[in-house]
Amino acid sequence: MSLRVILESSYKEREIELDISVIIPMKNAEAYVSQCIESILKMDCGTFTYEVIVVDDKSSDNSRKIVQEFKKTNDAIKLIDGPGIGLAEARRAGLAKAQGRYIGWVDSDDYIEPDMFLVLFEAAERAKAQITICDYDFFPQKTSRKKKWFRPINEKVTPYDIERNTQLWNKLFSKEFLDEVDFMDLLRNCSDGACAVLLIAAKKIITINKVLYHYRVGHASLSGSYIDSGKYVRNIELTKAQRRAVVKLGLSEGWHEYFDYRIIYSLLQLLVIAGKNKRFDLYKMAVAELKSLRYKNNRYLSSILNENHGRLKSQVLIRLVPVSWSIAKLVGFLF
Repeated sequence: MSLRVILESSYKEREIELDISVIIPMKNAEAYVSQCIESILKMDCGTFTYEVIVVDDKSSDNSRKIVQEFKKTNDAIKLIDGPGIGLAEARRAGLAKAQGRYIGWVDSDDYIEPDMFLVLFEAAERAKAQITICDYDFFPQKTSRKKKWFRPINEKVTPYDIERNTQLWNKLFSKEFLDEVDFMDLLRNCSDGACAVLLIAAKKIITINKVLYHYRVGHASLSGSYIDSGKYVRNIELTKAQRRAVVKLGLSEGWHEYFDYRIIYSLLQLLVIAGKNKRFDLYKMAVAELKSLRYKNNRYLSSILNENHGRLKSQVLIRLVPVSWSIAKLVGFLF
């Protein structure tokens, strides 16, 4: 029986018994996972019940032993094996075992505030929200590699809201909602980019404008390398899968051009990484696809990139990098 069939049948057949399932994908996180789990075990639960599902994605360090020690003194912790083929499948493995009415993800190198899930849970229950979101910060210090993506969502979600809220880990999701949109399939096809599809599909989203999640930066993690060309090629395909998923769910009206923008941005990123890695073949491929998308005519391209990266950087990326291999190499060198 295939991994997909095992995961999806397990997911659909389990009865809901708890309020919240907190899922922690983990791979070689021995330096951080204790802080992560301790922050969850210290949380203010109020009246809600919960479980913590740690998915060991074939760790080769002492991460598993650390979690086993926590299990000895806390029955809420469950340790399961991941398939060892990446973050999305580790998330799916945890989701397949989840028994909560709500699902939350915490990365194994991050930590949460004691009241994070209580605040999100109570807000979700009051509003009958399908997605509840909190603010977050970076630690141990800010980094130029990452910009903070958070924007409060008011009523109807916009492309600009999605740009700032596409991570899974600072949110609480209704499991019923995840079932309705077949999130197991979305996650398999779109990886974490499936969050963009969820934000469009949700009828009720609540935003808590309070920092409750702490995201670690400046280290290696399951999310991968910034300079791996293959990662960026794969990201283009994942972004195309997001557009197909929106169409499949019947939600594409008014969103076609935004998802074209997401594909265009992924291609522009690949140009820079191709320049950094001296991959002219990838550069040519990306330029050709950009032209086929008539990328300069996309109404979201300049406005979103100007907001996200500043006018100077965004215009270099849009106007210069696609027309000059030399500039692509220079920008890649500076990346």
